[in-house]
Amino acid sequence: MSQPTYSSAVGYIGEQFFTMSFDVALDAANPPPTNAFDMQINGTGTSVTGVTVDGVAKTVTLTFSGPALTAGDIIEFSYSDPTGGNDVSAIQGTDGADSATFSSSTIVFGGRPAPAAPSAPTLSSDSDSGAQGDSLTNDSTPTVTGTAAANATV
Repeated sequence: MSQPTYSSAVGYIGEQFFTMSFDVALDAANPPPTNAFDMQINGTGTSVTGVTVDGVAKTVTLTFSGPALTAGDIIEFSYSDPTGGNDVSAIQGTDGADSATFSSSTIVFGGRPAPAAPSAPTLSSDSDSGAQGDSLTNDSTPTVTGTAAANATV
């Protein structure tokens, strides 16, 4: 069994959540309860209000009550397996192995990174009215293809 091991965390300015990363794929169907976590922001206790597990990304995101994060905030947090047993009430890998208890901290340093730039569009061969492959057209409604991040404005 592959016990998930905490590796890092990040929080962004203006958000009321932070995300922890792990070394193996996680069980997203069975997130641990909010009371498995204890957290403080700048030394003040903060209530965890939600836990979201992204198994593929290998992350656990905690939402919390209180003001949004600002630059320089120090987030201190700890996790304890709520039952101590190897069960679904814990951060666990896809094979069911529970994460060990851990504690750590991170400093909020900036806003969310910008999404990657979309790829350059490609003119569909059906719309290429000039020499094939020259990407020139006199079609007033050409078809172009490309990729971009979900919900991105292109």
